[in-house]
Amino acid sequence: MSKYALFENESTLLTAAKLEYLSDVRSFNVSNEIYKLDEFSTDGSYSDAHIRVFYCAERNSTNEKTYIYPLKDCGIVDNDPEKLLKDAIAENTGGQDRKLLFYYESDHFAFRPSSFEIQGINSNSTHKAGEDLNITFKALNKVNLPTLNFGEYAGVSFLVEVNESKISNGCSVGEFDKPLDSDWNFEDGQKSLLTKYFEVGNIYVENI
Repeated sequence: MSKYALFENESTLLTAAKLEYLSDVRSFNVSNEIYKLDEFSTDGSYSDAHIRVFYCAERNSTNEKTYIYPLKDCGIVDNDPEKLLKDAIAENTGGQDRKLLFYYESDHFAFRPSSFEIQGINSNSTHKAGEDLNITFKALNKVNLPTLNFGEYAGVSFLVEVNESKISNGCSVGEFDKPLDSDWNFEDGQKSLLTKYFEVGNIYVENI
């Protein structure tokens, strides 16, 4: 029986302060299962997630084979994540004795927002030129809540497109006194901008 969990941070350091659990600790019976399909979901955005597997093993110096044992033989009897981190050592530093080892797969991956939403303006809203306009951008997770840890910058990691069509000829093209397409970033998946627009026209804002 092996244990595994989803982590953020590719570090091989063992202290809990250096790693963040992104899931509960789960079990995989290597004696009965050739492979296991699993699904993970997080509330937040993470750029460097990986799966770490914990198991009890001993390497035979004579035949250079590695033997897997029940986790209880290495003192693991439950899904205590702190004990797994505290007791496990890296696979390539295992030595010859029976030890709790870990390895992590090299295919790291990211968790990103599921969708984006803009509040405060819509196709039916009308605002006066020069008045305060509060626009909120949201990066939502799968259950439509702001994505924690998402702090990417407009114009760098994502684009905000602003277009204007005039309601009459001869009107000047204006701009927002605080740019919507740059110079701001999300904070835990949302950001409110207080801005003004001093001309008249139909304004289209899209998060792409």
